[in-house]
Amino acid sequence: MSNKKNYPGKSGLTEKQDDLLALLLEDEGIDTGGQKQFLIEPDPAGRYLPFPLTDMQQAYLIGRDPRFDLGNVSSHAYFECNTAGLDPERYQLAWRRLIERHDMLRTLVYTDGYQQTLRDVPPFELKVLDLRDKTPEETEEALLAVREEMYHQILPSNRWPLFDVRFSLIDEDRVRLHFSIDGLTSDVLGLPIMMRDLRMFYEEPQLTLAPLEISFRDCVLALKKLEQTEDYRKAEAYWGERVPFLPPAPELPLTKNLSAITQPRFRRLQATLEAD
Repeated sequence: MSNKKNYPGKSGLTEKQDDLLALLLEDEGIDTGGQKQFLIEPDPAGRYLPFPLTDMQQAYLIGRDPRFDLGNVSSHAYFECNTAGLDPERYQLAWRRLIERHDMLRTLVYTDGYQQTLRDVPPFELKVLDLRDKTPEETEEALLAVREEMYHQILPSNRWPLFDVRFSLIDEDRVRLHFSIDGLTSDVLGLPIMMRDLRMFYEEPQLTLAPLEISFRDCVLALKKLEQTEDYRKAEAYWGERVPFLPPAPELPLTKNLSAITQPRFRRLQATLEAD
């Protein structure tokens, strides 16, 4: 029995993408003769110059500050998976090529509200934990220790790298891959792109990809230009008048005062409700 569904073909979507983009950007951008355009201009000459943080990055940076309630925490993603036959040296080489390709993997974030891409970084070294001579109990204990360390990482934002990759060798074939990356460096849309490129570099070590023409810095600077437009000023004035009259956050019952929590730990809970 087939579970396939009929979706529009890729070619059909490609034909309409310009129209879709125009609709999405209809009320954004720079006014040029009555037409709205959102312009991102490549700036290769300024590639390694400081540039501002986005609003989201500023929020993440503030969240690291222990002086705020539920601060002292980084917004990062942690993954681990068991795999077989993964070559550590080849995987390390793939990471080095990925770092060279994607500027944000070489970018540091500073408390003055700016970030900067490094022209050069040291060769990335994959951390390898060899557990092949351990008992099953010792192996499980060591794997849990790595998880506990990386699950709550707060990597210094002004020191490279803002990600952590480790190999735990379980036996002659099985490997547990540990990966942590800070939200200051990538988001839920950027990470899959990086992981796609990483896989291609691993599977084809000699692969050559076309250089990226647009950088994250180019995008941020283009967004900053929007702040000089009349549309932006109107929106800012509107929300400036609305904010004082918005309702406060809900007062949820708490087991303790939030200011008493000095090392926040987050975990996911789930439950199922019956239909009734």
